[in-house]
Amino acid sequence: MKRILLFLLLALLLSSCAVAVGEPPDWTDLTSVLIWIATGFGAPCIVVAALSFLVENWDGWSKLAHNIKLFLPMLVSVILSVGAQLLLTKPEYIEFVQPWWTMVIGSVLTWLASQVSYMRVKQSRYGARFRQRPERSRPRD
Repeated sequence: MKRILLFLLLALLLSSCAVAVGEPPDWTDLTSVLIWIATGFGAPCIVVAALSFLVENWDGWSKLAHNIKLFLPMLVSVILSVGAQLLLTKPEYIEFVQPWWTMVIGSVLTWLASQVSYMRVKQSRYGARFRQRPERSRPRD
């Protein structure tokens, strides 16, 4: 029974991430991002990403009880969704933060795009022929 419940929860999480990835928000619009988080699609994706990048490398995470590791991501997802919903009810806060959000997220997205472009160029070995040392000719007898 426990495995079936875990399988259903995993399927629900993956399907919500698939829907969320299928219709990403306008990242530069804070309201759009908050709606994405508040509807329940964005929160699990953010929590899963945070867990995979942050706590999986923390030794204490592997020492926690299984039930804590199971329910903590769900609890944090709910708290994140409720927080986004509460923030959506305060348009004056969103209006104040929006210009700062646009600058910060624009910088982050530009940096990410530059890293993707850099890796593509690196994989294509652009300029590799200029970095290779020419073969030295052998002296004639």
